[in-house]
Amino acid sequence: MKKLPPGEVGAKDVAYLTDWVLLAEGKPQRFGTQFEKDATGKWVPKRLDDPGHADERRRGVGLESLADYARRMSEVYDGKWARFRSRWALRRCRPGFRSGCTSSTPSLRAQSDLDCRAWLSWNG
Repeated sequence: MKKLPPGEVGAKDVAYLTDWVLLAEGKPQRFGTQFEKDATGKWVPKRLDDPGHADERRRGVGLESLADYARRMSEVYDGKWARFRSRWALRRCRPGFRSGCTSSTPSLRAQSDLDCRAWLSWNG
């Protein structure tokens, strides 16, 4: 991989990509950017390397603490914003609405309809 000039790629972006690749390879993540819900419904980082020092590594690349990130995940995905997104998507995914797809390519319009039907089957 070619090294880019300083400032070309943000440290946060590198942290997110690093964690994503590590988890895809079956290894623990380094920065704790990838979360999942545990058995109690609480947002927790997926497998994490050296959890005791994760906040230091996160701070070093400009990320918020794990606790703050988990709180924000809960607000966005479980709280009022999740309900808002669901209502917005439901309005967009009504019969005959093409999800805003203005493509003249029939396959792209068909994919938009499939996406809406899938969303409705999961959230209907």
